[in-house]
Amino acid sequence: MKRLFALVIPLICCIVLLSFGNRALANEQLNNAEEISYKQEAQRELFDTLVKKLTMTHMNMSTEDYGDLFFDENGKLHFKYKESVVSSNKILQQLLVNLRSNDIEVEAGTYTHKDLLEQQAAVY
Repeated sequence: MKRLFALVIPLICCIVLLSFGNRALANEQLNNAEEISYKQEAQRELFDTLVKKLTMTHMNMSTEDYGDLFFDENGKLHFKYKESVVSSNKILQQLLVNLRSNDIEVEAGTYTHKDLLEQQAAVY
């Protein structure tokens, strides 16, 4: 009986420690997710502010027509713009300069998600 008791007590302690360890890990993951969410929201607000500044002095601009916003696996905001519209659009050129200077990643592409949806709608 003493042997069984001697084996059960460490096993119970191990289970308790593991459960607290998992809670700590779960809390750490939750804190990381909240921090990433906060940073993403701040980046999105910065993007919206930069767009508003340009559209106040110029005509209204829908960013969906010119590019797509997305977050990478590290939570960094990216704006992938359509190359074909940059040379003729001074507002978009200024937006790209402002985004780069505010540490938002800028990439060139040949089409936007909106273009793809329009192509799919035309097919169906």
